[in-house]
Amino acid sequence: MGDSQMPEPLRQAVHQLVSEVVMNVQEVLRYTEPDIARDWKRMTLIRATDASDTMDTAALLIAEYCQRTGMALETLASCLQTGSSAAGRPVGRSTGCGSARGRRDARQAASSR
Repeated sequence: MGDSQMPEPLRQAVHQLVSEVVMNVQEVLRYTEPDIARDWKRMTLIRATDASDTMDTAALLIAEYCQRTGMALETLASCLQTGSSAAGRPVGRSTGCGSARGRRDARQAASSR
């Protein structure tokens, strides 16, 4: 897969989804303020979950485009950080998306299923 620009319809959809995520995360922050004591537990969990679900949708939308335009499934799995190798990866560590290591990790994860 080449490094061409993101197609405009996909870019607009991703921007819309990420903007929705930002609004939900801002609400999470708002419910942490001392003057919003009521419902803080329920509302922070609801909005955090909404943000997570929407970000998943954005990732899957991009993944669908990548798959339809020829990205290898192993590379896609590596970029999406799926499988057992991703679950145990420390936070902040490179995913190896598209690298030889990432392809090896994706093959290992696929063969362990």
